[in-house]
Amino acid sequence: MSDVRADGKQKDVKGSPLSEIGRRWSLVGKIFRDRQVDRKHLSADSSGYAEQSSTVVFESFQLVKSEVVEEDNSECCWKRHWLSINANGDKGTNVEREVSVMVRHLTGPIMFEELLKFNNTGNVCVWPAEEVLAFYLLKSQSKFTGKSVIELGGGMTCLAGLLLAAAVKCDRVMLTDGSDESISNLQLTLERNSHLKTQDVKSRLLRWDYVEDESFSDLKEQFDHVISADCLFFDEFRSHLAHTIATVLKPRGEALIIAPKRGHSFDDFVSICRSDRFKPLFSSVEVDSHFDAYIYKLSEYGSRSMV
Repeated sequence: MSDVRADGKQKDVKGSPLSEIGRRWSLVGKIFRDRQVDRKHLSADSSGYAEQSSTVVFESFQLVKSEVVEEDNSECCWKRHWLSINANGDKGTNVEREVSVMVRHLTGPIMFEELLKFNNTGNVCVWPAEEVLAFYLLKSQSKFTGKSVIELGGGMTCLAGLLLAAAVKCDRVMLTDGSDESISNLQLTLERNSHLKTQDVKSRLLRWDYVEDESFSDLKEQFDHVISADCLFFDEFRSHLAHTIATVLKPRGEALIIAPKRGHSFDDFVSICRSDRFKPLFSSVEVDSHFDAYIYKLSEYGSRSMV
């Protein structure tokens, strides 16, 4: 988990690692050798990784439940996602409250070439790190009340940011991705979720390698919190991600980055954040493997890889 905070003009980065996910990429890669994959054949199951004919099943902690409620056509479907959280009730008692959102999922084929367009893997499916991020955010929801939050690389659902907006009255929540297809999909999702506690929730195209462009100048030092899940896969974009975090965070801002320790990707990102280039921007970079006791107990996923 990566926390980016700022002292004066310095921003502080904390991190921690999640594992197991590396195996999912070998499964996806095996299918991508056929040059395309049908997204409706990708799913999550609590039993772990398995291959079932043309279907790939990814390990899920079942932290966020989901059900298909509507199938528009062969290209998309609508799912209800929900999780239960403890909240303060009358007289200080703890009550369990369900938070739910409606999310449009792309289900048609995605070509291998499409995945190479600025990390388009967020249009494949909801990866396990996104549900872990959502769970962790809602357990820590009080720190986000009245704050501005931006999700980076949230893919076609930005599920963590969307659930946070449903549960907490933030000042504003910005849901971003580098894919036009993701942003178009997110806009349709937002139109179906008028019940969000946060009133100012928007989706926006944001490529980390273009963050210096004048069209993004209104995002500079505008957010109290950056959140992101599993965005360290591609070597060429890690330094761009670190720079984007430094650009959009307010002084004393904080970033939370959850990602698997896949090969050298996690350690490389931490090294970039600790490099001479970013030392003037990040006052500290911390890696915390025990970011949440419950997640840690579920499997070694929570003990070995997360920034």
